[in-house]
Amino acid sequence: MTIGYAGWLALPLLAAAAMAANQGSDAATIVNSGSTNTRGYTIEVSRSGTATVDARDGHAARQASVEPELANRLFGALDAAKPLDTLASRHCMKSVSFGYSIRISYGGVSSPDLTCAGDDRSKQLAALAAEVAQAVGVSDHAPRRPVPAP
Repeated sequence: MTIGYAGWLALPLLAAAAMAANQGSDAATIVNSGSTNTRGYTIEVSRSGTATVDARDGHAARQASVEPELANRLFGALDAAKPLDTLASRHCMKSVSFGYSIRISYGGVSSPDLTCAGDDRSKQLAALAAEVAQAVGVSDHAPRRPVPAP
């Protein structure tokens, strides 16, 4: 079975929905949509700092952790920004080939695209999402490579 372009675009949303279905308010899901040229990732992180990382690199999701201090800052900012779907966003220009979005889902609600942050709360969440990604070893710029057939 081959996945067309639209299928690749839908994968981040499906991964986020699957992780969100398994989480309560003690977990948040950070989704980098990837782009035509970058693969993106999904990170589910708990208040304790444990994380599940899907780097979309052809390997199974893996377990990781972030420092408790980082987890506390992330969840403090998420609690302060509730409801996430009311965060300000702005239109921003993105490359067709390299443009991606970053969203955080928490408590059953998703943020707007944090790469187009429209206020200080959105900017803070974008920075924290980047810190979490770095802590678990994923990159916003990892090149997309063909996934080997099973």
